[in-house]
Amino acid sequence: MSEIPTILPVRYVLEVNPQSIDSPLEQKAVLAMQASALRGSEVFVEANDRLIAVADQLRLAPTLTYEDLVHRNPIDDGPYVMTSDPETAEHEGRFYLATRNIEQGLEAAIGALTIGEPEAAGSHLVQINRHAGGLFRNLSPKAFANFSEYFDGLNGHPGASGLFSASFPILDLLSNGGQNIDETERARILTDIDRGLYPSHQTTQLRELLLSDGHVIDMPVSVEAEISGLLNTFRAVHLKMYNKFLPEGDAGSGGVENVEPYLRSKMVKEKTYLENVALESLQPATV
Repeated sequence: MSEIPTILPVRYVLEVNPQSIDSPLEQKAVLAMQASALRGSEVFVEANDRLIAVADQLRLAPTLTYEDLVHRNPIDDGPYVMTSDPETAEHEGRFYLATRNIEQGLEAAIGALTIGEPEAAGSHLVQINRHAGGLFRNLSPKAFANFSEYFDGLNGHPGASGLFSASFPILDLLSNGGQNIDETERARILTDIDRGLYPSHQTTQLRELLLSDGHVIDMPVSVEAEISGLLNTFRAVHLKMYNKFLPEGDAGSGGVENVEPYLRSKMVKEKTYLENVALESLQPATV
């Protein structure tokens, strides 16, 4: 477990009082986690009604979202988790922390690109690949199976899934013009933005990039190739994670059918050697 960063003690979300939370977005995250943890119980309807009421006020999806788990979960203060078993809960908290660290690296790369420093963006992507490699090697498949069952959607919406990370399509649109985002995918993303499924602090930038042309950042061809290669490497590791942690044929919580072909389709300028990326070359990030 040493390659997944150390966290503060986790907090069982059913023991959290949502009314004690000042941030509306964090409160919605707690309510979504509570409703997901209570699915199938006698008190689910009450919890779900509270979730729907707050989500409607915020114009967010009344379901557990990627934003809830990664961006609105107060991870540095001790992440909220949905499992009460201590060993599983530790893995759950570490999963959120590693994913949050990946998102922070992706957002740093986006920031570097937008100010014209593509080489710095590449450095941030190297770091996120190290986080991904550590997560792949050290997360328990058994523990993941135990807590990921809560990721399924509520109220007719998909659940929490990396499909709804805004950072990857933003980076694709900035670095290569979104050549791996076809028109059907663009329409799906715009619809899911309107449904409140993408992280709210990134939706304006993502929408503007999807609806406009000519926003590719000017950079040397060699640097563009490096960035595409680093994104491809992450996606190759992500594909390995899917095959390791999810049952064969599982559509995941995002609801995408044929997940493996979908993940392969996201690789830019397909480089087949990346399909067999050597995970041992992705040294764990230091923390």
